[in-house]
Amino acid sequence: MKKSKRFIAIISSIIMLFSIFGGLTQAFAATTYYAYSIGVNHGSATSSSSLTGDFRPNVKYANTCYGMINGITSYYNCSPDRAYMKGNNPSGNPRIASRVVFLNGHANQSNIVFNANNAGGNYDTGVTLGSTTTKCIGLASISMSTCDLISFVGCDTAKETTTSTNNIAKQARSRGATSSVGFKDKITSRST
Repeated sequence: MKKSKRFIAIISSIIMLFSIFGGLTQAFAATTYYAYSIGVNHGSATSSSSLTGDFRPNVKYANTCYGMINGITSYYNCSPDRAYMKGNNPSGNPRIASRVVFLNGHANQSNIVFNANNAGGNYDTGVTLGSTTTKCIGLASISMSTCDLISFVGCDTAKETTTSTNNIAKQARSRGATSSVGFKDKITSRST
């Protein structure tokens, strides 16, 4: 009788351990999607760059908001370099094609740019609607089919003109993003 009680207790403990481990595995498996928020503080104008403005508060706020979505692990970068912009997320997809992407910076129809503290070199980077260059990740070079939402928070990122109907927001959609947000005019999207 004592042996059977001990045997039942051992089996029950093993079942409970597997149940707990299984629950933890499911919890870790649920976090398979990624959000990235990217922007910089350009700092003061320099002889090589006239860009100024601090986009970091918006980037950090977006990171916090996306991090509250169940199943999404959210990251932010306020000093991205070229390798970071062209890198992959933990699931192996291009970082820029993650489930949710928030880009905040100076922009036009074709590009959104980052240059932390106007340091230049590898920090002079961004996203372009064309092919990848040594400086920028190019949307024309990658599939965006793993992206549910990409936000290009910068001037003219969804602008169309009589000579060009293409823009960086439209390019993301045409490359497979489920939704893409851009702006048709000049905007102010930074703190002072």
